[in-house]
Amino acid sequence: MKFAILLFLISGLFYKCKFEEPVNPNALTEPLTVENEEVGWKIEVPAGWEVASEDESNETNKRGIEKIETAMDSEYDTSEWFSLLSITKNETNILAISAEPFFEECINEWEVNNELLREILLITYMDQGMTAEISPVMNVKINGVEFITYSISVSKFGDNKTIKQRIYSTLHNGYDLAASITYTDDEIKDEMIAIWKTSEFEIKQMPDSLIEHYAKMEKTYTAHIARGDQAFEQSKYGEATFWYTKANELNPLDEYPTSQLAVCEDLWDESSEKEMAAVELEWQFQQIVDKADELFETRYIMDSYDYYQRALAIKPNDSYVKDKLLENQRLIQLDWPDWTPQ
Repeated sequence: MKFAILLFLISGLFYKCKFEEPVNPNALTEPLTVENEEVGWKIEVPAGWEVASEDESNETNKRGIEKIETAMDSEYDTSEWFSLLSITKNETNILAISAEPFFEECINEWEVNNELLREILLITYMDQGMTAEISPVMNVKINGVEFITYSISVSKFGDNKTIKQRIYSTLHNGYDLAASITYTDDEIKDEMIAIWKTSEFEIKQMPDSLIEHYAKMEKTYTAHIARGDQAFEQSKYGEATFWYTKANELNPLDEYPTSQLAVCEDLWDESSEKEMAAVELEWQFQQIVDKADELFETRYIMDSYDYYQRALAIKPNDSYVKDKLLENQRLIQLDWPDWTPQ
């Protein structure tokens, strides 16, 4: 799972929010324009705000991820995360904007990650001796780009003082783009939202490779559902379970495969186990052959040979695999005449 960058922002911010009287010694004396052409984003920061350095932003988020890893007993890769902007006024009011490359390996993966993020966020705050209340998610457009947004109220156990946060997040030009507004002063919160809403976004054309990737996922998902439905109609509940499970893995937010899996579970019988084992073996075989074919086409002949060998171990009499192994052997021996098949 790609770990959403929004979490790194939020978790680190409460380290600065100490419920103390604020100071703001290094405020801008004139407006500042900040932009990132790769992400396709630009913003205007007015005078009166203190801008954190890149090192300060990285250090804040480093502390945050350490706390998350402790709370979740897991390690997360934050190497591709980067801060776009972090500004403060009176220390306890912070607008932080960041981005991280995000490549969806399943349909709606970005949405699924954001749901998980909110759950992890609650656990992390609790682990730090805090309580948190999270509002329902809403959709909002900012200069033509649609974001999800929600609010959080955070307080220390036994303390009636509260820190509030407003979160914005979207998938933009292949980046998980997020803004976190942390505040104790409602008037300054309104200022930060106004600044955030001056953001300008360039919507870039999606690369052909990415268009093909999404089309392939949709096509594969449709095929999984069709195979599941066919098996279900034939009362092959083990086989149907396999294909509905694959469909669910590829599109976790679609309710149809989930509901069909529940029906299959109720109808499961002794023959279902054998059906599922057989189709899973066939699936493994085809995945290995597909990888071998891909390696062969890109001229990684030795690696291709190894994968065809793995496939042959599953289905020793498969004629296609046998033919491909012979072709691999011929090409390998052209470069290494002394090589012999293992």
